[in-house]
Amino acid sequence: MRHVCAFFIAVVVALAGCSENAMVPSQTAGPPASMQIVSGDQQSDTVGRQLPQPLVVRVLDSAGLRVAGQIVNFRVTAAGGSVFAGAAITNDSGEARERWTLGTVAGDTQRVEARAVDTQTGLALVFGVFSAVGVPDAPTTATKVGGDGQSGASGAALADSLSVKVTDQFGNAVSGTTVTWSVSSGGGSVNPATVASNAAGVAKTKWTLGSVIGVQNVTAGIGGHAPVTFAATSAAPSTPTFVTIVSGNNQTGVVGTVLPESLAVRVTDQNGINVAGVTVTWTVTGGGGSISPATSTTASSGLAKTQWTLGSSNTQQTVLASVPGIAGPTFQAHAAIPLTLATISAGGNTQAAHTCGLTASGAAYCWGANPFGELGNGTFASALPVLVSGGLSFATIDAGGYHTCAQTTGGAIYCWGYDVYGQLGDSSQASESSPVPFRFALALTSVNVGGWTDCGPTAAGNAYCWGWGGRGERGDGTTTETGLTPVQVLGSLTFSMIRIGAYHTCGLITGGTAYCWGLNESGQLGNGTVTNSATPVAVAGGLTFAMIAPGGIYLVNAEHTCGLTSAGAAYCWGTDGYGQLGDGGSVNQEAPVLVKGGLTFSTITAGGYHTCGLTTGGVAYCWGRNDSGQLGTGTTANAAVPAPVVGGLTFVVIDAGAYHTCGVTASGAAYCWGDNGYGELGDGTTTNRPTPTRVVSQ
Repeated sequence: MRHVCAFFIAVVVALAGCSENAMVPSQTAGPPASMQIVSGDQQSDTVGRQLPQPLVVRVLDSAGLRVAGQIVNFRVTAAGGSVFAGAAITNDSGEARERWTLGTVAGDTQRVEARAVDTQTGLALVFGVFSAVGVPDAPTTATKVGGDGQSGASGAALADSLSVKVTDQFGNAVSGTTVTWSVSSGGGSVNPATVASNAAGVAKTKWTLGSVIGVQNVTAGIGGHAPVTFAATSAAPSTPTFVTIVSGNNQTGVVGTVLPESLAVRVTDQNGINVAGVTVTWTVTGGGGSISPATSTTASSGLAKTQWTLGSSNTQQTVLASVPGIAGPTFQAHAAIPLTLATISAGGNTQAAHTCGLTASGAAYCWGANPFGELGNGTFASALPVLVSGGLSFATIDAGGYHTCAQTTGGAIYCWGYDVYGQLGDSSQASESSPVPFRFALALTSVNVGGWTDCGPTAAGNAYCWGWGGRGERGDGTTTETGLTPVQVLGSLTFSMIRIGAYHTCGLITGGTAYCWGLNESGQLGNGTVTNSATPVAVAGGLTFAMIAPGGIYLVNAEHTCGLTSAGAAYCWGTDGYGQLGDGGSVNQEAPVLVKGGLTFSTITAGGYHTCGLTTGGVAYCWGRNDSGQLGTGTTANAAVPAPVVGGLTFVVIDAGAYHTCGVTASGAAYCWGDNGYGELGDGTTTNRPTPTRVVSQ
């Protein structure tokens, strides 16, 4: 009876398993039509090793059904290496697997193809390509690639570096391997003594020969592997024959001060080989001043240096470098008198960077680039201040992107420089290299200059703008690029201050509420959006300001704005990629954020990608981008919070340009720092300065 029950139970279970789906016969896959790579692609391992993951493919027919029982061939097609079996049969899931051992060539060129043959037509099909990156094996060999077999004078540095290439057992270059260099005979030295191989597997060092005459040796080794030996032949030092200037000639400096660059000469023999141990005598031959040290000895490189302090004469000054028996060269320097200014304005873009200032008597000077006449001196660029032509006396001056404007004590406005968009206010659209008068009958209390746009308020507080307006910078509701005639800013607002950035304009109305208009890609209008506006929009946050300062770089559309409350708290908004908002971060802000540091400022100025301010005591702080030294901190490191300008100076005026900054002290001493590619720092050079440098006259 137990057996009968078991039989019926088995039948019931079997019938229960015969669901409706189970009764339908399964579909039969057709011939292979495609192949999917399931896993094993894009692996990386040491060359010559089997990859940890198998290569897995799935074969499908034209209907997407998995094809079982299909032979799949795996073949290495690039960079060598091997597969274990070379072929596999797909399982019930349509998948086939293979193992791949990499070839011995490092890099990402290794390839394996998965192939199949249509069982009905015999057509060869290539369905999938696996790739892998071979990593070099451990370093085993250092091979000489340069610097062997040189000759030179004893005690002198060899002209060519010693170099080796580090490879693994297969000849692949290995980076990051420490190569140790050591002198094995003859004395002398190598520098550096240890160096890591670069991406090409190459490591280099410089060899200064010892005093031994004849063959000298240096070895280069990696770990416990056999070192390689370099040889050089040392000869007795040759007789010095030539003395040539290396650096320090034709500098400009302030009378009575040390020139920023050392004077340097190189002493060589008749074959051009550096001669060490030669005494060079330095003698002031014109203009006074002094040299320290008065004599110096050439190093193994043949170089000798000294420092030159200029005399008090505002003339061309000279120094002779001499070696016994040799007519040495003469260095020249221009001793300039410091320029005393009442105010200064840093403007310009990359190719038009310039600076202008006014003396106490109102004489205007400009310096730097002059492609469009923005210096106002007629035609030429200058790394030293030049007097603006016309003999006019000004009360204010403002250097913009490609032009400059100034206003006389009587309120007359003059502009010069680029005028394609009507920014000079003379309706000509012709660039001018000397001041031209503003031709419109508007009594503006000030003129404020941007990149290609100018604005100014009347005594009644009505604001007018002219020039470029392609982003709505004129505030009249239009985006017409050229504006030959001043237009009134819309909104019936009464402005006490107008300032212009690269592509946006801001102003303060009576009571200190801030309004901005123009480009707003980064939130520089401060109204909580990134929508452009061709009419004034109120800055968010409910703050009232005593000063507002838009900044930016022309042609780049990177802009920010800063404001100063009556209590001296600084707020900024807009672009913050370099920390120019001073809030410690680098995230753009669409509304004002407080500048960190707890400082109380009396003035603030926004440059291209940086911002600066003066504390109530006149101490200068800057923050933001600093690749040209425009923060004046003595380095080229960016700062996301205010950093003090070095030098112990206190200023009454500070102004930030595109990539440089300038300030004036209470005594009228003018200083600039940062980018100086066009002479915009006014020290007579084109060398960048990360610290304040005195502006000098001709």
